[in-house]
Amino acid sequence: MCNGCLKQETSDFIVTFQKFAMKKLILFLSLIASFIAAQSQITLLSTNPLSYVYLRNGITKFVEVDNQNNIITLFNLNNTVYKTINFPIVTVTGASSVGFVTETLFDTDTSNVEYSLTTYYSNGNIGTRIYREDGALLFANDSASFIGAFGVEPAGMVTTSIINTDSGTFMFMSYFPHESYTYSLPGKLACSCCNQNSFFNGNNPQSGIDNISVNTFSGLESSPNPSNNSTKVFYNLPNGVTHGTLVFFNLHGDEVKMFEVTNIFSYMLISTANLPAGIYVFRIETSQGISEGKQQVVVR
Repeated sequence: MCNGCLKQETSDFIVTFQKFAMKKLILFLSLIASFIAAQSQITLLSTNPLSYVYLRNGITKFVEVDNQNNIITLFNLNNTVYKTINFPIVTVTGASSVGFVTETLFDTDTSNVEYSLTTYYSNGNIGTRIYREDGALLFANDSASFIGAFGVEPAGMVTTSIINTDSGTFMFMSYFPHESYTYSLPGKLACSCCNQNSFFNGNNPQSGIDNISVNTFSGLESSPNPSNNSTKVFYNLPNGVTHGTLVFFNLHGDEVKMFEVTNIFSYMLISTANLPAGIYVFRIETSQGISEGKQQVVVR
């Protein structure tokens, strides 16, 4: 074999090997890039105003409450529908709020979802009922609500509505100026922090239903609540804050009212005459964060 031929074959082999190696390198880098993209990709699942609920230990679902059509929809974490529940219309002149959507709190039958329904009547009374998804009424107290709801709590005390203890699980209810009620429950909360009733309270996971706010501070309340034509919203801005924004939302998360507030005053008179009957959430937004959300009931 001539030296020239050997050199040519060697050169061709080197070129072929380089092309092969380059293809392998490109394929390897593509796989690495795909892996990194898969690890870092954020995917939109839904544009609905979903929260999440702990049905029982280890079982988490998204939840959406349609107060206009009286429907609770539970979604799997891949956003497929898990279960749809129709809740009853207790009154046509007041408004209702769903809370404590669980499977192991109000009874121990995990084949049924239970939930609380707090109703705010046009005469100012507040009542609470607990239903199973099959429509069975498990509990009714038509003259009380969960402690902490709408400012209903013992003076000078901050109390949760339901707690797990070493001696069992207890539910606390009251309605000013009447006495408080304490009940023992057959089940238990699915998480230690699922202890508030307010669906839009905006604090920690509550009633198995969670909405998280940026920051919280005290001193926000309204009176009268429920209201017909107007209500006073009392507030205290954080130290060093001179102004903020008072915002009202409906239960779909739509902003319905917005007002500027200052530290010169401690309350603002708000007209509710142009709002449809229902439940609204209001909060204070400042440069230091967002207050805990409070509920306002409007009746007609």
